[in-house]
Amino acid sequence: MLLIYALCICLRYAYHLRRWYLEGKGVGNNAQLIVEKGAIPIKIVIQPAGYHEKVTLELQSTDFVADLRAEVSKWWETIQVPILFQE
Repeated sequence: MLLIYALCICLRYAYHLRRWYLEGKGVGNNAQLIVEKGAIPIKIVIQPAGYHEKVTLELQSTDFVADLRAEVSKWWETIQVPILFQE
């Protein structure tokens, strides 16, 4: 029962949990709560329009779409800061 409750919390707050994990706020990754038997690493290459730089994100096949969204949001914020200071 406790595992089902933890999984429901993960599904509901997956984006925020991943963001806190990426920001180092002491929150564990949701993959720790899921049995990762047979999880396959996935590499996702992203390149925004107008940029020559490509970035590779490494996720697991058990990660949620919200995890991908959090990873991309965090990455986008990190490239926006240098751009704002250049102007």
